[in-house]
Amino acid sequence: MTETFADRKAPVSSLEPLQATQPTEMVNDTLTGIEKQVEDPITEEEKKLEIWEGLKRKRFVDEYFDTHNTSSDFTIKMPTSEIDKYIKAELETLGYEKTTDNYKKILSEIEEQIGSTHLELSKRFTKITGYIRILNKIALQKKLKEKYLNKDKD
Repeated sequence: MTETFADRKAPVSSLEPLQATQPTEMVNDTLTGIEKQVEDPITEEEKKLEIWEGLKRKRFVDEYFDTHNTSSDFTIKMPTSEIDKYIKAELETLGYEKTTDNYKKILSEIEEQIGSTHLELSKRFTKITGYIRILNKIALQKKLKEKYLNKDKD
C-alpha cells in the first residue's frame, strides 16, 4: 500500500529567523475626567471681553461662576444676565477697558463687599442681584437729585 498522506517538511530558508522585539513602554491613553484641553496662553488681544466671549462661545459671567453647562436653565440665566449687564455697564461708566481681568476685578470687589464668595450658588446669585438692584436704585436717585438741583438753578 502506498501512503496517501505525505509528511510536510518546512521549507529551508536562507534568512535568519525573526527575533521578538522587546515591547516599548506605552503611555496610557485613558482619561480620568479631570484633564483639561491643551490651549495656548491667552494673548492680550484675546483678553478683551468681546473677543474672549466670541472665541469661547459663552459669556464670561458663566465662566466666572462655572455655570456654562447649566446656563440655559432659567434660574441661572436670569441672575447671570443681570450681573453681566451690570458689570459691562460699570466697566463703561468707570472708563475701564472691557477685558476679562477688569470684569473679574469688579465682580470680585462686589462679592468681597457683600461677603458672598463662600455661599452656595443660588444664595450667591440672590445676594449679588439684590445688591446690584440697590446700586441701580441709588444711581437713579442721584441722577434725579442732580436733575432737580440743576433745574432750580436755571
